[in-house]
Amino acid sequence: MKRIGIFGGTFDPFHNQHLNIANTAYHKLSLDEVWILPTKQNPLKDSVSASDQQRVDMINLVIKNYSWIKLNDYELTSKQPTYTINTINYFIENYPNHKFFFIIGSDNLYTLNKWQGIEQLINLVKIIVVNRPHYRKTLELMSKYKCQNLVVRPSSDISSAKIRNGEIINQIDIKINDYINNNLIYSYERLKANLDNNRTEHCINVGKMAAKLAIHYNEDANKALIAGTYHDLCKQWSKNKMTKYLTKYNKEILQEPFPVWHGYVAALYLKNHYQYHDDLVLHAIAKHTTGATEMKPLELIVLLADKISIERNHYYVEELRKLAFQDLTVAFKYYLEILKKHLLEQKKPLNNKFLTIYEAWSNKN
Repeated sequence: MKRIGIFGGTFDPFHNQHLNIANTAYHKLSLDEVWILPTKQNPLKDSVSASDQQRVDMINLVIKNYSWIKLNDYELTSKQPTYTINTINYFIENYPNHKFFFIIGSDNLYTLNKWQGIEQLINLVKIIVVNRPHYRKTLELMSKYKCQNLVVRPSSDISSAKIRNGEIINQIDIKINDYINNNLIYSYERLKANLDNNRTEHCINVGKMAAKLAIHYNEDANKALIAGTYHDLCKQWSKNKMTKYLTKYNKEILQEPFPVWHGYVAALYLKNHYQYHDDLVLHAIAKHTTGATEMKPLELIVLLADKISIERNHYYVEELRKLAFQDLTVAFKYYLEILKKHLLEQKKPLNNKFLTIYEAWSNKN
């Protein structure tokens, strides 16, 4: 009879401690396999952030290296929220030669009384309780639900929420991190962790506009979407916070006017914290505040998308939108004229960098 560990959860995303738990259970319980069981909807928790397919993809990126870990999508393919008792009954009926061990965290021990069919469940499977910091197991509850203890070292309480909002990156496999970055998973959570509602909405709008322009010009729409979405990621950081970050990663930017720092900081933050390494995207983000004497199409697209996103209502925006979909060079030259006029009206000095960029583009056809 095969010994199967069932490890359920939202896995939003699947992180290093999930793998550690599966590995520990496999060896200490002498299991033949561990089935990772992503849940479509936990009746006792809020909805998940990543789609079902994205969570499956992220899990598969890691477990493909472990022959004894299998992904079981039974609950994902169910048409309605599935309670554990229904799942276990299905497994027992369809796998009569398997003995099942159901793995939970010690935090769940205190809510077992709310589980549908818990009295039946504890007679069908052995519940394995994994230690989690801040959630002590009680002998009374362990005995009541016929649980078996499983000590996992190190005892880590990794927060999936902190992974989603970008606070913690080093607790997920690099392949999962790349997948998150390249598919903009958790981008809303990461924007909200750094920006207010209006600026978050603006970033989302710029991403959409950049993708639309990229499609129009046969450029990479996904890269445009990523760059546009994250272009203002650090715009609302304090000057002190930006100064510390630039001092660490690129002191030269401190010589630039403060209003343009945020583009450079966002690019550096994506590269050094989120571990995103596509130079074209990073350069597009860095240049969106100032432009440059030479710019690639994607860089122009992101800069212009920032100026013509759907919520913009400047007096010149309709003309700039029209030009942006006709000719990127003409549109950028028009924007530079508008910017020059604005700076002069505000009696602000035209610095050497702006003048160099302005003159370089004035001579372009």
